[in-house]
Amino acid sequence: MQNFKELGPFIVERVEIIGTEIVKYHAWEPSEVQGPHGTIATFDGHPGWYGAVDTLHPPECFARLPSFSEERSAAVRAWYESRYHMAKALIYAAYPETIGAEGVIGRAGGRDAGDT
Repeated sequence: MQNFKELGPFIVERVEIIGTEIVKYHAWEPSEVQGPHGTIATFDGHPGWYGAVDTLHPPECFARLPSFSEERSAAVRAWYESRYHMAKALIYAAYPETIGAEGVIGRAGGRDAGDT
């Protein structure tokens, strides 16, 4: 059974880890199968695919920065962090009980982030 709330075009998912007391949350936005997100999913009752907000591929404008430069690395890191904070804000809006809690926000990209 899927457990999620809708916020406009976004879906915020609550995932209970079976056999534990751990609960993780993920924010999703409309996407495509071979679209611009690194992680995609479907949701019951919703047509189409959704991409994890924090896995949207960076915009092409970063390609104009020098390859392997600190400038480019810093810009891409800042962009991903902004996407992460967007996901976090969506999660807090859908599930206010998560505000200030540690380790409850799952990053689709692989690392937990309740402590940032």
